[in-house]
Amino acid sequence: MQIIVNHLTRMKEGMCVGGVIVGTQQHVRPVLKRESLETSHLSIHGGPFDIANIVDLGQVVSTSRPPHVEDHFFHPQTAGVRGRVAKKQFWQLLRDLCKPTLKDIFGDELKHMGTSGCGTDEGCGEASLGCLSPTANPRIYVKEWPGSKPKIRMHFTDGEIAPDVGVTDIRLYEADHVTPDVAMVEWVKQAIASSRQVILSVGLTRAWAPPGDPPVHWVQVNNVHLVEEPTWRLC
Repeated sequence: MQIIVNHLTRMKEGMCVGGVIVGTQQHVRPVLKRESLETSHLSIHGGPFDIANIVDLGQVVSTSRPPHVEDHFFHPQTAGVRGRVAKKQFWQLLRDLCKPTLKDIFGDELKHMGTSGCGTDEGCGEASLGCLSPTANPRIYVKEWPGSKPKIRMHFTDGEIAPDVGVTDIRLYEADHVTPDVAMVEWVKQAIASSRQVILSVGLTRAWAPPGDPPVHWVQVNNVHLVEEPTWRLC
């Protein structure tokens, strides 16, 4: 199976990748059986994964479970880069993937959660990966959290829902993939403000919640794509 990578995110341990099967609009998330993908699988470390890369995953096995219907087991040692999509073609792919609202991506079970987030109840939702063109340019910022590292957040709207959510775009973090790269966030902020169009790769997290609360699959912004520079890469 060959995919074009359009989701590339940091996690507490490792990273997560999503892409579209070449020649289709079907999202796939390559996963391992027991652990997260390691950052050694990134192109900058000699691996196959970066935005707009065409990656041959080799043999895969679907492990579809709502809402993570895109999950497929693969063997990273057999995965390899088979090319790279040009800027114009990659942007057209993103546009073709875009849906009008978050509910069009994740399903009608999506709802407001907490004071500013949104998501689905555990095991609910039609998908966990998608692309959205917000109805207005979003606002990205770094928020300080007492007792923990700062977090990158984004406020955006699809015309129906206007959440404030976490941003896990791995390109916006320093080498530890945990600390926000403040200079890069500022660059993206300015680029968004002047951009003719922004597309967001969005996703649902694995179910989690603070102790005592029911688990939720939270909406997050996986990646920020700009029409002026749709294939910008990790440095």
